[in-house]
Amino acid sequence: MPVGGKLVLKGGLQVKATGVEKKKKKKKAKKEDEMTEEDKKLHEEALKAAGISVMGGGSYEQEFAAEMARAKEGKAKSTPWGSGYAKAPEILHGYSKKVKGKTAEERLDMRAAMKTDPVMPLIVVCGLPSSGKSGAAAALADVCRALGQDAVVVDEDSLHLRRNDSYKDATSEKVARGALLSAVERSLTRRRTVICDSQNNIKGYRYQLWCIARQAATRYCMVHMDTPADTCRQWNAARPAEAAFSEAIFEDLAGRFERPDSRNRWDAPLFTLRPHLGPASMQETLEAAAAAVADAPPPQRGAAAAAAAAGSSGGDAAGNDAAAAAAAVADGEEGFVDGPSPLLQARQLKPKSATDRPMLAATNLQYEIDKALQQVLDRVAEAQAAAGSGAPGRVTFEGCSSGSSGSGSEPLPALDMYRPMFLPELRRHKRGFMKLATQQTFMRLRDAAAAQRLFVDYLKDQLAVGS
Repeated sequence: MPVGGKLVLKGGLQVKATGVEKKKKKKKAKKEDEMTEEDKKLHEEALKAAGISVMGGGSYEQEFAAEMARAKEGKAKSTPWGSGYAKAPEILHGYSKKVKGKTAEERLDMRAAMKTDPVMPLIVVCGLPSSGKSGAAAALADVCRALGQDAVVVDEDSLHLRRNDSYKDATSEKVARGALLSAVERSLTRRRTVICDSQNNIKGYRYQLWCIARQAATRYCMVHMDTPADTCRQWNAARPAEAAFSEAIFEDLAGRFERPDSRNRWDAPLFTLRPHLGPASMQETLEAAAAAVADAPPPQRGAAAAAAAAGSSGGDAAGNDAAAAAAAVADGEEGFVDGPSPLLQARQLKPKSATDRPMLAATNLQYEIDKALQQVLDRVAEAQAAAGSGAPGRVTFEGCSSGSSGSGSEPLPALDMYRPMFLPELRRHKRGFMKLATQQTFMRLRDAAAAQRLFVDYLKDQLAVGS
C-alpha cells in the first residue's frame, strides 16, 4: 500500500519508476576465525597497546576490579593472577592433622610419621544369603558409634550393585567383588570403622580382606551369621522381589559357602551370631565384637554367667556350646567365641615385606647418597695414591660423615685393603652400588649414613671377590 506517496512492499522494499529498489547489504565485519594469523597478531598487539584485555575486552583496571569482586563472593579465582584450581586443604587427604615444616624434607618426615598412626579397624560380616547380615551390620555400626567411633558399612547397595545381576555368573561376581575390595580399601582411614557387609563366602576372598587390613596395620575381626539354611530360604522368599535372590542364585551361593574357621588367621578373632534366636541374643556379642577391635575395654562378663545365659537359651546343644566357650575362656584360648567373651581382643596386624608401604623419602635423597659415597671414594683414592702401586692397607674414615642426624654420627668401620684398587675400579663399584641402593625396591635406602656403611661393606666383598 502507498505510504507517503511511495509504494512499499512487504519486507520494506520500495517500488520506484526504475523498478524495485533493494536494500543495500551492510558489510559484515571480519570474523575472528576468518582472520589470518598475521591479522590476529596485529589485532592483539593493537589491543595491548591500547591497554585493553584480549580475553575480556575491557581495560586491565576494569578486569582487575571485576575479578577481585568475584573472588570476594567465592565465584572466581583466589586472586586474579593466581591459579583457577581450588586451594589445597590444610589437612591433606589421609592425614589426621596439619603438616608443618620449614623444609620439604621435614614435611616428608612428618608425613611418614603420621602415616604410621593406627588406622581404624575392619570388621567383616559373612554368612549365607538372607541370613540377617545387613541387620547385624547396621546394629554393629550403631554399637561402634556408641563407643565414639565413626562407622561406615560397605555393601552391595552402597555401590549400587544389584544382587541378582552381580552374582548371575563368574564374570559379574568377579567385578562385584573387585568393586567391594576397592571400596573397603578406600574407606580404611584413621577416622572411621569399616564394616564389610557382603556374602564373603569364599575363604580366599576373606584372606584378601585380611591382607588389606594387614597392609593398613589395623585391627580385624570376623562376624559369622550362623543361620540355618532353611530359615535363610524362608527369609529370602519373604523379601520383595527386587531385594531377594533368585532361587538358582541363592542355591549357588549357599552351596559354595565356606564356614569360617578360627584356626585361620584371616578368620580370627571369630564372633558367631544366631539371629534366628532373636535380636536379644545378638546384642552382647555385637558389643564384644566392637570392643575387640576398639581401644575400649570389652564388656565384663564371667565365664560362668556366659555359660548360664547360653544354657538358658535352650537345649543340650546350647549347653554344650556354653561349656566349650567357658572352657576356652578358662584355658585362655583366643580366636573363637560362640557368644560374648570378655577376653577376646583383636591384635594389631603388622604389614610384612610383601605388603609394607615404603616410607616417604626426601626428594634429594639420591643426591645425598651420591655425595656420601663420594666421600668414601675420595678417602680410599687418597690412601691408594699414598701407597702408589701397592696395597693401601688399613683405611679409616674419621670425619667422613654424611651430616645426617641420628645414625649418621656413628663411625664408619675401617676397610682393610690387601690389594690395590684404583680409581676406575672404585667408580665402577660406586655405580653398581648406586644401582642396587636406589633402583631395587626392597633394598632402597632411607638415609645417606646407612649408604656409607653399606658401601664400605660392599667394597669389602668386592675386595674378596677380586682376590
